[in-house]
Amino acid sequence: MNIQSLDSDLGRSVLRMERPLPHPMHAVWRALTDRAVLARWFPADLRIDDPMPGGKVVFDFGAGERAMIGMVTDFEPPRLLAYTWEGDHLRWQVRPGALTLAHTFDDRAGAASFAAGWHTCLRILAAELAGQPAPEAEDTAELHDAFVNEFGLDEPEFGPDSVRLERQLTRSAELVWRELTAGLQVRADGPVPAGFTCEPIPAGNVAEVEPERRLLYYTPDGTVAWELGQGTGQGARLVLTHSGTSAAGRELAASAWREHLRQLADRLRRLPAEG
Repeated sequence: MNIQSLDSDLGRSVLRMERPLPHPMHAVWRALTDRAVLARWFPADLRIDDPMPGGKVVFDFGAGERAMIGMVTDFEPPRLLAYTWEGDHLRWQVRPGALTLAHTFDDRAGAASFAAGWHTCLRILAAELAGQPAPEAEDTAELHDAFVNEFGLDEPEFGPDSVRLERQLTRSAELVWRELTAGLQVRADGPVPAGFTCEPIPAGNVAEVEPERRLLYYTPDGTVAWELGQGTGQGARLVLTHSGTSAAGRELAASAWREHLRQLADRLRRLPAEG
């Protein structure tokens, strides 16, 4: 049975994914360390130059991209392999019949992207070890949003007088903006496109706008700011902040905006995949 969880440890997020692999431990270990086998399932050309704690690890994505350097932190064949990847840490634990990955990172809002990516890689690894063809690709946007729901990554954050929601999306800022504006031109002092509003929160006119990046407007009790930035994976990162709300208003606003963003994510998934 596939098992996954998202926890916190010393202020960092830890994604754990356990997958049944009914194969000899040495075969699983080879899939984790042999460059030729890794090339068939790992998301980068991974090379462990020095197989010992403190040893060098290289992640090469080709196509002229800068290679990333990591360091081995644990190397205990055939049970435990761990190394850093930029600021992240990957820990692979091999047990009879199972493999567990613990991925430690800072960007909690990106956890669904990491989970969807590793789920896909581990499906390919399972097929590789079973001597079967790579499985058909799943709908990664649907998979991503399923993990958002499973891990509660759309939960709002409350400040003294604000509600903040941060959500990784599955489409680019360009497509998200087009969906929110319905393709209409947006200008300061003009009306707020319906995509940026939700009931029962009244919207005034647009106060600030940077196409595909930011829109701010006033409400009777404060402001609503939408910000689109670089996200994890292929999609944009959305941060929505509703400021100036009362204690009672925060709960209402949080519920309304959470549902609004869920509906936005649903619509984005139905758009044609980019690239």
